[in-house]
Amino acid sequence: MENAETLKAGDKIALYSYGSGAVSEFFSGELVEGYETYLDKNRLSKLKQRTALSVADYEKVFFEDLQLDESGSAQFAGYEHQDYALVEIVDHQRRYSKV
Repeated sequence: MENAETLKAGDKIALYSYGSGAVSEFFSGELVEGYETYLDKNRLSKLKQRTALSVADYEKVFFEDLQLDESGSAQFAGYEHQDYALVEIVDHQRRYSKV
């Protein structure tokens, strides 16, 4: 959608969502008037900045012992010796950042 030039309000589109493990969903939607204001047109450039992460490096952060508050959130600081770090967990969603 972010790179399409022919989509317009009223068009029907297919959406696919996947997560960790074997969870996924496929569904349809209809574009509404003004949908373009919610698009991130710079997402592709952000994706091009990615670097490969080994399973071992990912698991080191993923399996770290953490304490969530009652909303399922936590914040983290101080990862001096790695490229990526778990920055916070908000509503059970993990957010990572390049260090």
